[in-house]
Amino acid sequence: MVKWTTMYINDLPNSAFVIIEPDYIQKKTSNKQARHLPIRNEVGDIDLPHLQNALARVNQLKPVTNSITREELISRAQRRLNSLSKRYLKE
Repeated sequence: MVKWTTMYINDLPNSAFVIIEPDYIQKKTSNKQARHLPIRNEVGDIDLPHLQNALARVNQLKPVTNSITREELISRAQRRLNSLSKRYLKE
């Protein structure tokens, strides 16, 4: 897996992330750490190693705002990751 730098991740569009906290979407915070688990590169293609890493790390998610609970953040991310893994990862 190619290591993505913080600068690279910060420059990614919101669509590159599995889950984004509501306060960031509603522009109540500009903290880019409210965008979790980047899995798409700068052109929007799924990066399989990062998808696999996101699957392994989903239970470690912690919100950085009060706009979502930890349980809800993990639940939403897990649902999205399950769908993506069925589509992109071979069993």
